[in-house]
Amino acid sequence: MSVCPHLRKKSEEEYICTRIDTTVNPFLAPCLSNYEECPFYRKEEARERAVQVRKEVPGREEKREVARAESIVGTIEAEARLLERGINEEVRKIEGEVASLNKLWDAYEEAARKIIEAWQTYKRALERRLASLNKEYESYEIILNEMEMRRELGMIDEATYQKSMAEVQAVIDKLKENIEQIENVINHVDELLNIHYKRIKPSIIKVPPSKIKLSLLKLDELYKKGEIDKKLYEKLRKELEEDYEILIHYV
Repeated sequence: MSVCPHLRKKSEEEYICTRIDTTVNPFLAPCLSNYEECPFYRKEEARERAVQVRKEVPGREEKREVARAESIVGTIEAEARLLERGINEEVRKIEGEVASLNKLWDAYEEAARKIIEAWQTYKRALERRLASLNKEYESYEIILNEMEMRRELGMIDEATYQKSMAEVQAVIDKLKENIEQIENVINHVDELLNIHYKRIKPSIIKVPPSKIKLSLLKLDELYKKGEIDKKLYEKLRKELEEDYEILIHYV
């Protein structure tokens, strides 16, 4: 890479051209590429040439050389002004486009936040329904085992057993279908929203997961000390656990 010998780093984000003692953007100006074509560089080189001519060329020839050098300086100064004006216009254009991007991002972030919060609320309802279905499913499994035992003990005949088994199995199959459907819905929507959550995560996570874990520990201590009853303890613990699961799911 060809770097202008007159480019100096003033700070982490600021550069200065020592030839004209002016702050420059080396990524817009040719400081990091063909710096010899830079009007600012050529302008100073031409001035130095004019000074050198005055020292080296005597009499009438000196005047012609000086005039030629000064003409070059004037041309390069005009190019420098055009370049500087062009850079300023380009920067203003980029600033305007960045401002538009910021507005679009704010609108996207707000829309994504609302969708995610709505889904989190609905997901909790689905998870409660899922827990209820699983509990019901387990209860029918117990009924099946009980019926098996009754048949083994001769407490019900084969016909009654087969009829009851068919009825219970139909209920179990339907429960299993509903459970799988809800699980698939939760996984599907979580997957859809995952990329959006990661994009706006800083604006959504108001309480870090570590703080929720501390709250759970504190809640356990209060319950052990008898400072809250079991019903309130279980309710608060469930809410904290749900919040924690929502947060770590998208991290």
